[in-house]
Amino acid sequence: ILLLNRFEVAMNEPSNVSAFPAPPMQFIEKYSDENVAAGTCPKPPALPTWTHYSMFGRTYDTDTSAPVINSLESQGLRRLHPEQFDHKQELKKLNRSILVNFLQLLDILIRNPGLDQAREEKIDQLNLLFIHMLHLVNEFRPHQARETVRVMLKTQATQRSQICERLQNFYDKLQEEFSSYVAGLPDDVIEDKDAVLPVKREAGGTRDCSPPQREIFPEPCEQNVKSENSDNCPEERIANVLETMDS
Repeated sequence: ILLLNRFEVAMNEPSNVSAFPAPPMQFIEKYSDENVAAGTCPKPPALPTWTHYSMFGRTYDTDTSAPVINSLESQGLRRLHPEQFDHKQELKKLNRSILVNFLQLLDILIRNPGLDQAREEKIDQLNLLFIHMLHLVNEFRPHQARETVRVMLKTQATQRSQICERLQNFYDKLQEEFSSYVAGLPDDVIEDKDAVLPVKREAGGTRDCSPPQREIFPEPCEQNVKSENSDNCPEERIANVLETMDS
């Protein structure tokens, strides 16, 4: 149990190992900004000169202008249908031909199983028919790839449109709430200790909720002016003290 717990903890811990190893530093240092500006960094490798390559036992062409699906003649096979044909009709014909040849192969095996030549010819015919059917199906692969991309892009566009619509609805709801709050404010001036917020109704029915323009140097009140002037006059100060003592 202890080993299992340690294994689970080790599996749940995040791995800091990169899937791709870092390039060698002696190679990175050759592509510094100074070397790239001076043009002394190594040049990229040249394009391959070969025109064909083999992969998984099949030969492929490096020419991009070549068709995606190789023709039957390039594979050394005999063509059973014309150059211009309807894929749907040809697939139906191939399906019927495969059924007929399979029944004929069963008939050969039942009547005379010792005829190796006839059996081998029928198997070769079935093999050729299956290859033709697969070839016609593979010719739809480019169309299938385009349709897959089209459906994927359409799905992404639909999802983004739905997100934009939800955001727009949320924004409209916020606008309505804000308008209702502004409509509930009184038309007079709302004062507090720190700020004065005038709410004025314009001719079009909208409200001006912009903050008031405060004066940098406010005008002093008369009481402050009087007190400041009295502080500057010693006679008035003495008279005020005497009146306070008499009272």
